[in-house]
Amino acid sequence: MIKRNKSTKQRPNHDAMNDLINKLSALDVDDKIEYNAQTALLHPKLTSQCDVRDTGSATDYVKACLQNVLAEYWGFVMKSTGDRPGWMRKLLKRVVLSVKDNDVKSVVKDEYGDGEEEIKLEELAWNLVVSANQLCLLKPVRDGGGEIIALSIVKGMELKKLNKVDSAESFHSSKPDAQVFFIMGYIRTYYVDMLAAMEFIRDGESKMPAVLACVANPNRRTPFVYNTGAHIDTSNIGCNAVQEGILRSMTTNIEGIQGPPGTGKSTTIFHILNSLILDAALVTCVQNKAVDSIAEKLATSTVEFVVLGRAKNLGPSAAQFTMEERVKRDAGVVRAKARLASTTSILSRLIKKLETKEKSRFGPVHVAVRRKLWGRIDTEREKEYNKDDFIHNSPWRRWWRQYIAERSGLGPAIRFWSVQVLARQADMVKAKQWARGFILSHSKAVLCTIDTASALLHEDNQLATPITVAILDEAGTIPEFKMPLLAKLGVSAIIAIGDQKQLQPFSHVDDPRRTPSGYFHRLARVLPRLPMLKTQYRMHPQLCSIVSGAFYNGQISTDPGIAAKRIAAAGPSGVAWISYDDAQAESSGRFKRTSKWNPTEVDIIESFLARAGVADLLLANKTIMVISFYKEQTKALQRMAETYGFQPTDQRFRIVTVDAAQGSEADIVILSCVRSNAEGDIGFVSNANRMCVAISRAKERLVIVGDSKTFRRRPGPWRGVCAEARVGTSIECAV
Repeated sequence: MIKRNKSTKQRPNHDAMNDLINKLSALDVDDKIEYNAQTALLHPKLTSQCDVRDTGSATDYVKACLQNVLAEYWGFVMKSTGDRPGWMRKLLKRVVLSVKDNDVKSVVKDEYGDGEEEIKLEELAWNLVVSANQLCLLKPVRDGGGEIIALSIVKGMELKKLNKVDSAESFHSSKPDAQVFFIMGYIRTYYVDMLAAMEFIRDGESKMPAVLACVANPNRRTPFVYNTGAHIDTSNIGCNAVQEGILRSMTTNIEGIQGPPGTGKSTTIFHILNSLILDAALVTCVQNKAVDSIAEKLATSTVEFVVLGRAKNLGPSAAQFTMEERVKRDAGVVRAKARLASTTSILSRLIKKLETKEKSRFGPVHVAVRRKLWGRIDTEREKEYNKDDFIHNSPWRRWWRQYIAERSGLGPAIRFWSVQVLARQADMVKAKQWARGFILSHSKAVLCTIDTASALLHEDNQLATPITVAILDEAGTIPEFKMPLLAKLGVSAIIAIGDQKQLQPFSHVDDPRRTPSGYFHRLARVLPRLPMLKTQYRMHPQLCSIVSGAFYNGQISTDPGIAAKRIAAAGPSGVAWISYDDAQAESSGRFKRTSKWNPTEVDIIESFLARAGVADLLLANKTIMVISFYKEQTKALQRMAETYGFQPTDQRFRIVTVDAAQGSEADIVILSCVRSNAEGDIGFVSNANRMCVAISRAKERLVIVGDSKTFRRRPGPWRGVCAEARVGTSIECAV
């Protein structure tokens, strides 16, 4: 009988945290701390999240960052595991790997095939896995060229110490030298965050970078030189008066800019890169979609930039500028590839010609005769031979192949062109290396997610111009514990562009008493008069009026050209509320009791989609986004939408949670409020930050589906939205 996990109810061991910090502080500078970070990954301990002081010393700040990343990792481990028999099969992806001498050599096709897509060896690097009820880390083993050739298995804690033992079937593979692993997830991001914080703790306050001390206490920010007198080029990307005024006023190494929804945060970043930065800059964020937006604008400028990350995970604009894609387009690489292809083609024709001549004597008939001979070999002699080798090879055949090769003159030619192919392959490698170095040395900006930025600590940090500025897009979603990593990159200034009125960072920590705070939210508290972008280019003017009045003291206005365009597309009213009279519509989640779902709203949204004609809207190049406050409702809506051809990968018709919607927009947004009860209880739907994101994604029309009686009972923004929106009980009110 497997015990129910009680570890999450235990009290955090703060003594263990203090012991770790004391141990790190006692390490010599030459001592390796990778072992400590690796131990923390493979032997996780319950750690509680701590508050980050608004102003304090750099040492205290880094210690808090380390504690919080350890708390996040503990939350990740807890959410990736279960406590009932069979939880591995239910929660984790299963893979069979070929293992030799504690190294993974290749991925074996699962004989129990789950029908999932094939996994490549390099995709498993830095994944936390479970094998035989033990945590393990798969660390990459690279060759001289940096390619992953194997994965080293580093073993850690047994699951019984976490009360997570699983009696799942198929822990062992029937294939020799194969082992079953259950994948918990990629954890290198936790590793590099821990490593950066641990190194600063070891080195002490005296060796803390100046920028980190200013991050810990923004009141201590110091002067920094920006090219504020430069001409701002607006030939391709416009710049309004407020944006220009903010750019001209930047003078310190810690800058913050508040960017409400649709006010041109990526445009502001474009002009900072295009005009104000003297050296190279790192532009980073949490999600890839923000990278894509900036890449799209930079592509119209003369700013040289490169995107770090896998093209398949990026948007269409950013994917064109990854290192891999830019290297492919390099003229030298293209020429080297053409020469290699031409040389390989010549060699292939010679080999094919030799095979044709060889078959003049040793063709299918030869193979058939050898098969007959095999059938006459007795059982004892069979053991001495390899059947395939016996049938398709023989001393006589090898002699004949050599004879034909020399007699026809093909042998010397094949040897000559084989050497040429090897030479062309070497040229190809050199061309790629040169192209990579050239691209990096001429790039003024590096674009990537905050988790990918750690690559700049090693192989990708070859820029001729040093990175002195880090620009944080959607800065409100970047956790505090990411800041030591940025300081480790050697930046001297940080420009944070975000919005404290929108969502805070995502967290695995389930503790309502400690909502994780982002760096930008703290910056806005310490420096309350941050400059704010005030002209929005996304929303219908009626929706802008609601959002501006509810969250920004009426300071946000709509660009006149955008206002005319939105009214022409949707009419004078851009917000509609479809209500219903059913105080018992909401239900607790079927898979997670704290989640909610509302079948009445699912039916209403289905009717709306059928009436509006999803296919017709998509054919008219309209984008649609359905947003819900709860995962359970999101799943129910996705199942419903499958009947309308919904595909999760289709960016034109998305069904997402509010948390996943931040940074996105769509022509038509349908918002499912879910909550409906006589008590007027709307749970975390009352959270102003979450509400701000939910109602500000639409460009032309926002359709809110919810029980207006429940939401009218709540004082605050929701009551105001009900008053401003066109409320009705039929679909016609929203169409």
